[in-house]
Amino acid sequence: MIYVIDAPCGAGKTSSAINMINEIGGDKQFMYVTPFLPEIERIKKSCPNIQFKDPDKHGTKLRGLHYDLGKGRNTITTHALFRRFSKLTEELIEAGNYTLILDEVANVVENVVLAEQDKEMLVKHGLISISEEDGKVSWVKDDYDKIGKFNEIRISAESGNLYCYQKKFFLWTFPVEVFKSFKDVYILTYLFDAQIQKYYYDFYNVEFERLYVEHRSDGYFLTKKEKTYSLERYKKLIEIIDDKKLNFIGESKTALSKNNFLKNHGLRIVAKNNVYNFFKHISKSKSRFNMWSVFDDFKREISGKGYTKGYVAINARATNDYQHKTALAYMVNRFMRPEIGNFFRDKNIGVDEELWALSELIQWLFRSAVRNNEKIIVYIPSKRMRDLLISWMNGERT
Repeated sequence: MIYVIDAPCGAGKTSSAINMINEIGGDKQFMYVTPFLPEIERIKKSCPNIQFKDPDKHGTKLRGLHYDLGKGRNTITTHALFRRFSKLTEELIEAGNYTLILDEVANVVENVVLAEQDKEMLVKHGLISISEEDGKVSWVKDDYDKIGKFNEIRISAESGNLYCYQKKFFLWTFPVEVFKSFKDVYILTYLFDAQIQKYYYDFYNVEFERLYVEHRSDGYFLTKKEKTYSLERYKKLIEIIDDKKLNFIGESKTALSKNNFLKNHGLRIVAKNNVYNFFKHISKSKSRFNMWSVFDDFKREISGKGYTKGYVAINARATNDYQHKTALAYMVNRFMRPEIGNFFRDKNIGVDEELWALSELIQWLFRSAVRNNEKIIVYIPSKRMRDLLISWMNGERT
């Protein structure tokens, strides 16, 4: 069974999962998957009797994981390795009767970067066929050189995980059989209904059940009893800068999108000046407390004195490395990749892009001191993103 623990950051999701593992660990085999390496040691220390094993290299990390699974060991690893799970991994998981704890949703759908002429070549030379019904890509060239240019395409197509959308975009989907190979799956996240993994489950008709976090005198625990989580305190903790001059660059709906940054050199100059002014004259914070973000392609251009080292990627999740940061500048306007959103919409799967953008902002925001119930001051020049956050704080988007 797949269980989704959907609760705000700081609500006790990880603590409740750790308590569950420690309580029943002797009766189950666990695999814990976390986004970042530093979290591995924290989980190990929190579950001393489980003896989680971080796979050693036996040629590769994946082979090391297979070795540990074959020995029936409790394992802990990262999302990066999880993405590379193979048919053998599935078989070992199923044979070992493993339970998965997935800290944050995984990247289960990705755009495959392939030149247009290469796509045409694949079809023209009969290497692939594309289903008219659902766009699934099949590999048909049996004698293809396994070290050839398109070997990764071959592997994905032969695994049934490659789709072509609008005869133009190739999309890779994580093998859904991996989730089915576990006895149970627990996903720790927030705003799951906005996540691509939710749409992916809808696409593959994967059912799941919701669990909740209950705070008791002796800690945090999972429960089936439906709960609501109050957001009232965040109105007092999060100060959003309302400065017309600084916010002017984000007035339109698409302002500060990646495409907007790419096409407008002047915007990048003004954005840098605004970030500097925010940290220097408004937050007046020391550099170690400053946290900011922009699309990676423009990081160097927007960097400046007093805040450069405080850069945090826009997709940062499940890390406590920045929990001392109290002055934040979020210089982006997030939109889902259109080929991914439209792929699901064409399958009659509802996609809430506004909620997705909000969830991305909240995940980033909660890397900071607000996760410790400390006050933060935040500069969000995009009116769209700013309004989404305010609506969430008012309990209108949950």
